Amino acid sequence: DASRDEAPGAPRVYRGRARDCAPPSVADALAGLCPGEDALVADVAEKATRRVYVRTRQRVEDCSAAGDESILKREVDAALGADAYARPKPGADVALELESALWVDDDAVVGDVEGAGLDVGAPPRFVALDALDAALAAAAPRMARGETAEVTATQAALGVARDDTAVAVYRATLAEFRDVEAVAAGATIKIVLPAPDTTQPPPKLLDVVTLRVDALERRGSEDGARWAPADDFEASLSWTVDDDGCDAVGPGLDAAAQKLRPGAVAIVEVDDASATAPALGRGAVRATVCLADV
Repeated sequence: DASRDEAPGAPRVYRGRARDCAPPSVADALAGLCPGEDALVADVAEKATRRVYVRTRQRVEDCSAAGDESILKREVDAALGADAYARPKPGADVALELESALWVDDDAVVGDVEGAGLDVGAPPRFVALDALDAALAAAAPRMARGETAEVTATQAALGVARDDTAVAVYRATLAEFRDVEAVAAGATIKIVLPAPDTTQPPPKLLDVVTLRVDALERRGSEDGARWAPADDFEASLSWTVDDDGCDAVGPGLDAAAQKLRPGAVAIVEVDDASATAPALGRGAVRATVCLADV
């Protein structure tokens, strides 16, 4: 949102993409200005000098994999402080508050977007990125914690064919996210609940730890993409932290325990059979665990 003076007393107000503002010299200048800044822009070709003042600015990012702007994210309300620099990493779970998901054609609402992966107006809850539709899954990793954004997506980007030219328009806030971290070959950890006392350090080598197993899932042999609940596992595991990969629980769980503070709850996923805890059974497992004692 900028204004410029082409003649004394005759300001022109422009609202839109900075790159589309004419003439090109002004468009180039707008790309480098922050809200509240003004500048004198000299146009050699037109032999003119214009004064430009930027009132507001909202960042727009192309989130499409092909770079064709089929999915765009516009920053509506930016995050503040340290959260402005934090973004979800690949594989993270995100908690989005979806305010609206609408089909819009020529500025007119023509329907509701179905299958977004979230319910409009529902409290934010953690979901995997691959549980969202293509637009939200592409935009969420580019959002900061606390940011509100407007996401637009073409029908082609969503794999939808309508009988109009409508685009999907979402308005969402990234309330929170939890990242996944690799801890050993074939093993990852995702912190679900931080430790209540952050002054207590994680376990170190030769510490005896007790890990409570709250839930366990196994990946079926027939359908590798599906996880199924299991009930044949030990609810409590105790062992001595080892730097060689503990034989009692496997190197995956041993490495994961060293990332936790007492009282922290995490989801540990082990894909490599060689890294799976023998106490939990061989094969790929996903366990919800709590470091109960050190």
